[in-house]
Amino acid sequence: MALTGWKTNGGDKESGDRAEFLYLKKGNIYTVRLLKDPVRMAKYFYKNQGKMRVAVISADDRENCPVRAKHPEELKNPASLRYAVRVIDRKDGRIKVMEFPYSVYKQICEQSEHHNIDPGSKDGAEFTIKVAAKTGFDMYTSIFDGASTLTNDEIALFQEYKDKTDLEKLYKIDSPEEVEQKLFGESYEKNIGSESESESESESDDNVDFSSDEDIEF
Repeated sequence: MALTGWKTNGGDKESGDRAEFLYLKKGNIYTVRLLKDPVRMAKYFYKNQGKMRVAVISADDRENCPVRAKHPEELKNPASLRYAVRVIDRKDGRIKVMEFPYSVYKQICEQSEHHNIDPGSKDGAEFTIKVAAKTGFDMYTSIFDGASTLTNDEIALFQEYKDKTDLEKLYKIDSPEEVEQKLFGESYEKNIGSESESESESESDDNVDFSSDEDIEF
């Protein structure tokens, strides 16, 4: 997993100590204000004994993962390319961690470049993301809703929750041994993710600039 920028070549506060996640589910519409840069990783989704198991690997290891090589029957496809970013969910004003596939990332990159805007910056942008009811490569539609300058209250909210939503900690890369334990171990229980995530398509990461940017303050 690594921080990545937004460039491509071609209200109420949550309670508790854990980050709140926003998964893009079929048939729903989401309006979000992006915060900072996303992270890029790859995820395995494997159903074991009726439970969806999840493990995180480096996106750069998708095609040459030693665990997949060791378990070709169980892991027939490469891990799904995924992204995650902090957002303000305009539905309730809470800061959440939104996960999404490459198609959404690509659409946000293209529209941000067209409008010459860094969508996660202080003077960034809002997007509406529509998810179709049926799975397919066109199931996600990301719409640029316009520039959006963060208010002082929103900046203060981000500062309050930035440690809880530290993406590099939430999406720490699993070692090959950890991947095997998380996917195939009988006693493993704690996984980041949900079965709804597995509905997202696995897509190519060709022609994307994955350079990292320093996570500076607003």
